[in-house]
Amino acid sequence: MHNAVGMWFTFLALGMTYYALPKLLNRPIYSYALGVLGFWTNLVFYPIIGAHHYEFSPLPWWFQTLAIVFSVGMLVPVWAGSGNFFLTMRAAGRSSAARTHCRSFSSVSCTISSARRKARSRHFAACKRSGT
Repeated sequence: MHNAVGMWFTFLALGMTYYALPKLLNRPIYSYALGVLGFWTNLVFYPIIGAHHYEFSPLPWWFQTLAIVFSVGMLVPVWAGSGNFFLTMRAAGRSSAARTHCRSFSSVSCTISSARRKARSRHFAACKRSGT
C-alpha cells in the first residue's frame, strides 16, 4: 500500500501541482532547488517506510528501525514541497486572481487530505475489530 501511494500517487500529485500552480498564478515556482530536494528525498525515503507496519514480525530489527527512521525522514520532502508551494502562493498572493486560484487549490487539497484521514481511521477501526 505504501509503495502504491508513495511511488505513484505522490509523484503524480506533485507533478500536477508543479505544472498547475505556476500556470494558475502566472509566475514561476518559488524554488527549483526545493523541488529537486523534495523529489529525491521522497524517492529515497518512501520505498522503505512500509516496513514499519511489520513491528514484532520476523523481519530483522534493523530493518524495522530503518523503516521508522525513514518515516521520520519523510518530513524533509513534505516540508520542502509544502514550503515551495506556499512560498509560491505567498509571492503571488497580492493579486485577486491569484488569491481566487489559491483558495480553490487549497480547498481541494484540504478536502482530499480529510478524505484520506477518514479512510485511514476506518481502516484502523476495521483492523481493531478483526484483531489484526
